[in-house]
Amino acid sequence: MSQLEINPLMESLVIAFESTAFISLIPAEPGTPPPERAIVATIPLEGVGRLHIAASSRLGALIAANIMALEPDDPEALRCGPDALKELLNVTAGGYCSTLEPVPEMGLPHVELLADGAAWKAWVKERGATVLLAEEHLLAVAIEETR
Repeated sequence: MSQLEINPLMESLVIAFESTAFISLIPAEPGTPPPERAIVATIPLEGVGRLHIAASSRLGALIAANIMALEPDDPEALRCGPDALKELLNVTAGGYCSTLEPVPEMGLPHVELLADGAAWKAWVKERGATVLLAEEHLLAVAIEETR
């Protein structure tokens, strides 16, 4: 198994997932097949850049289900998956921003879709994202710093 570099961003991500969605994160093995459909939640951080979390659509539904005490295949969990991912991004960003001086202002998160596995691979590579497993679902996190 790969080692996960622990830094303020990764620590905030792990805490957000474990405390909000009751999901543990582990490093993904290289070559893990990409999700067929994925969502990317992005939040701007003033003076820092943009923080992204990409996840399979099924992970979004699992997050929503855990937060709302539903089954992951419940239609409401499936519908709320993107909003649940945005909420976890918000919690992660808040924890991360509290470690920075000065503390940056956070913008509003938004989501976009990645249509297929090829789009996932390109997104991860382009951003140098860290790829993790969350209950057997892929998750990637990246920060694009302001230049």
